[in-house]
Formats: sequence, C-alpha cells, structure tokens
Amino acid sequence: MNLEEPRTIAETDLWLVVSKPPGWLSIPGRGEPSPVLSDRLRERHGALWVIHRLDRETSGVIAFAKTSE
Repeated sequence: MNLEEPRTIAETDLWLVVSKPPGWLSIPGRGEPSPVLSDRLRERHGALWVIHRLDRETSGVIAFAKTSE
C-alpha cells in the first residue's frame, strides 16, 4: 500500500493539528489492516489524545491534544 504521509500543519505545547490523507485510520479499528494516524504520531510526539476522527477514506484536518485535560 503506497499512501501519502500525514503532514503536521501546526503544533503547540498543548495540541497538534495534522493533515490526514485518505486511506489512514484516525485511531486503531477493526477490519482490514490500514496505517493508523494516532499510532504514527505517537511514535514522533509521545502521548496524544484524539479530539475528533475522520473516516478512513476521508482526507482532512484532524486535531490531537497533548494533555488529557
């Protein structure tokens, strides 16, 4: 599977905003294997909390919190 990589749009100490390409899951799910955006970002940024999700085939901007508050 040759998918476009997610791209960081903006980041502060409290949040991260990313451009999610189509074909990526926002969070781990069921069904056929797909790359998981939240897992990839945690590898680079540490713990993150998903603020909202987008469907696998939907591209768009997605926000993550860097704290649970």
